[in-house]
Amino acid sequence: MNMSLRNIAIIVVLVKILQLVVPFISFQILPFQLESAYRGDNLGYPSDEPIGWKTTFKTWDASSYLYLAKNGYEVGGIANQMPPLFPFLINLAKRVVGSFTIAGLMLNNLFSFLALIGLYQLTRSYYDEAVASKTILYALCFPSSFFFSRVYSEGLFLCLTVFLFYFLSRHKYGRAALCALLLPLARTIGVFIVLPVLAYLFFDKKGAVKAQGEGADTFKKITVCVAPLFGLSIAMFFFYQTTGNWFELFEAHRINASQHSIANLFRLKEWLYDNFIHLHWQWHGTDNSAFDRLAFFLFLILLYRIFREQNMTMFVYALVFGMVPALSDHFMSYARFLIIIFPLFIQMALDFRHHRIILALMLLSQLKLLAFHSLGYWVA
Repeated sequence: MNMSLRNIAIIVVLVKILQLVVPFISFQILPFQLESAYRGDNLGYPSDEPIGWKTTFKTWDASSYLYLAKNGYEVGGIANQMPPLFPFLINLAKRVVGSFTIAGLMLNNLFSFLALIGLYQLTRSYYDEAVASKTILYALCFPSSFFFSRVYSEGLFLCLTVFLFYFLSRHKYGRAALCALLLPLARTIGVFIVLPVLAYLFFDKKGAVKAQGEGADTFKKITVCVAPLFGLSIAMFFFYQTTGNWFELFEAHRINASQHSIANLFRLKEWLYDNFIHLHWQWHGTDNSAFDRLAFFLFLILLYRIFREQNMTMFVYALVFGMVPALSDHFMSYARFLIIIFPLFIQMALDFRHHRIILALMLLSQLKLLAFHSLGYWVA
């Protein structure tokens, strides 16, 4: 399955068009979730808008991003767990396109398109064209990758991450530092990017090679390492200015249904009991999802393979961004969090066989999940 970048770009665009059509068609032929249940569990912004086909593009976190883009942050706001970069960009784009929803959809699709093209180039620098092609197809067809076409920040986060490592591989440390700075402003977990960056600078042989025969710029490397911490500080200052509380972002995570907290990382025994033993299982529950736990076991299998087959940078990135969401809450939305862990897709390209069959089954599963998500049912 050796494909040119041009053909890959065409496939990405076609799948994205399909992802935008499915919600509309689903609403025409399938029932929307019971409205009272949907509005009880979801911000449902705007709250006075009747359920219609437009609602299918604004479910769950999308409503929160759109609310923040229009109204901003407020003390104790239910949406305060969302860092400010994506709502800010939606607000800017709305001034051009005239609609917050269209702006959010446009941005996530644009960022995820750039991320996939950048991932092709990054993978191509380590492997051959065939592996790079299959990596993009697995990233595109993965069952939860439809979030790259929603009003969600996954596309922005993946784009910043991919280009961070792309710039590092070319010793463009200033541009890499900018990406690292913005990551915690896109998603709070972005601050942990400092760990794979350190792994890159210490272990990756390409990262150790002198650029164009010149000595490595130690100061710029340090800048890349501290940039995520500075980005988190900017986010905290922003919340202080808007809500009067430096720690509003973290407190909003703790009071949310997901109850994300770094403190949970040190409660391993309780975590195992709560998540696998004392649990009323549902296939697609919010915090008791069998689907998300199966995704976690798939991640663990591929993580071992990444350790054996890929470099230390990719392993540390996968380890951090796969384990922190798993250990810090109750696997809420875990299958969605996996789509930013691009070493998983590289490993699928390396390990899997019968690619066309697997990709077709993945894409069909994705479209089914997208339909249910668009109709107000909980899917990651």
